[in-house]
Amino acid sequence: MKHPFQCLLICPSQDCSGSGCLLAAAASYIYTFSLDNQVLLSTWPQREDQPNDISDGLNGNQDEGSTKRSPAFDPDKEPQELVGKKRKISHPIDSPENYTVKEKSLKGFQKPTTPGEPDVIRLISTTSGRHVVAVSGQDKCIRVFELQSSGVLKLLSERCMTKRPSAILITSNDERILCADKFGDVYSFPLLFTQSKGVSTDALSLGEEELNAPKKAFVPAATHLTVHTARNQRTLQEQLKRTNQVSEKTGLTFEHQLLLGHVSMLTDIAQVSLEGLDAPQGKRRSYIITSDRDEHIRVSRGQPQAYLIENYCLGHTDFVSKICVPSWRPRTLISGGGDDYLMVWDWVLGRVLQKVNLTAEVQSVHPTNSGKETPFDDSSPVLNLTEQTLGGNAKSLPHTEDRRNSSHRLDGLQIAVSGIWAVPHSDNCGQNEESRAGAQAGEVLVACESVPAIFCFDHSAEGALTFRQTLSLAGNPLDVAMCKATRSINVAIDNVHKPGTTRILRNNQGNAFMQRFVKLSQAESRSWVKDDRSVSAINLQGSFEMTDQQMKVLPDLLYGIRNLRKRGKEEDSVS
Repeated sequence: MKHPFQCLLICPSQDCSGSGCLLAAAASYIYTFSLDNQVLLSTWPQREDQPNDISDGLNGNQDEGSTKRSPAFDPDKEPQELVGKKRKISHPIDSPENYTVKEKSLKGFQKPTTPGEPDVIRLISTTSGRHVVAVSGQDKCIRVFELQSSGVLKLLSERCMTKRPSAILITSNDERILCADKFGDVYSFPLLFTQSKGVSTDALSLGEEELNAPKKAFVPAATHLTVHTARNQRTLQEQLKRTNQVSEKTGLTFEHQLLLGHVSMLTDIAQVSLEGLDAPQGKRRSYIITSDRDEHIRVSRGQPQAYLIENYCLGHTDFVSKICVPSWRPRTLISGGGDDYLMVWDWVLGRVLQKVNLTAEVQSVHPTNSGKETPFDDSSPVLNLTEQTLGGNAKSLPHTEDRRNSSHRLDGLQIAVSGIWAVPHSDNCGQNEESRAGAQAGEVLVACESVPAIFCFDHSAEGALTFRQTLSLAGNPLDVAMCKATRSINVAIDNVHKPGTTRILRNNQGNAFMQRFVKLSQAESRSWVKDDRSVSAINLQGSFEMTDQQMKVLPDLLYGIRNLRKRGKEEDSVS
């Protein structure tokens, strides 16, 4: 079977001569397609089974860094030839003989040392689409590319974080990257390296000095005085028994700034600037909004006052996985996660404006409604409408408007929101108060993990969400990319596992790597219509054949939102 595309990104055309490029990540490879003719422009890094004339781009001339990965990621090497243990040591991406010590410091690269090919977990770009940022999970590395006019990706820098990035964004001025990690910290660092902002030569030798220094004994940060739950106490006892463990702490060796921190894993981050009537006291001010695993949404000041907390948006009872601020109404925040509802906020005041239940929408696309018995999650039959789940009523809820308005929540249903995207009805939304008042606001698209559909909601200028349409998909959605030029969206599809499941394989994979939907005009009711012919050549091309090991770890790469859900309360009680 071929590997599905887990990440999508659409970048506008550099010379405004076409619709732009579609970037699709499959495992550790990034494919670049033309949106106009669906031609494969390049692949990074270059695959051995790919013709050189395709990988070299349309102009047939590019730098070596455009298609080749650093030596640590040579696919020809056997596992024993690679470094077997992660170490945060600063090195240049290229071989040492190619750079002097001064040139190494100006590059600011940290060489990833994780064995194997690191999977891409996030793709973002600048407003112009000139620069692309890719995040990989295993090596905790953030790579910055230049997207050339030919569609070829040229690698500019690699920076490895000490903790795995969980969310990332590029600031509105396209100058800095904000990175949130799984330990709750948010860092800021420049998008591009310059000579005046490079790291010092002392930082390059820091890793070698720490490597040769005597190791300190490991001491847990927690104590019996700070741990109160039974589960954490057991974990602390296990840590105290590890007498042979050493402490290995190394800092980042490139220019960075720690902005803020949570006490829980961060799940998403957004940056918003308010001015005019939207801003408190009418003063222009920027904010950083972060969400975490502990049901919190925090509003902090923007740089350089990110340490100041403005308020919290509290109301979720489970983890918050995604947050979204529509451009046409920047004071409104839409959040979702492990609860069976979305929440609409006035985040400036920390006030809930609306709760939108997703249970009816999720039930409406479940395969059991059409006579099939395929559950959403093969690990737990989520929506198996039995006598037990319906409290004695073995009949399924009818597929009618009454069902949609029903507030009945099935005991086995565990919704996990995996994506929220804001789609404006017009390109001038969000420019100023006059344009927002005259525009028809926009739509909000919502995806839930292992649910084969996209749910569309109208978002009015007043901030209310109203359900409009369900886009049924050929498989579970993995990512969504929007194209403003063609008023369309591309949806990456899991064509390996059966729709509604995360581990049951299909009998036949098929060619549905992605689906495309086009937005009709206002005169045509603004509905989304399927247009799979525009991606037929991309689906025919696909990605690459997976190995047995890649098949084994594929569910962990594609589905990780539900893992944010905490264990039962009985384990958290003190014994």
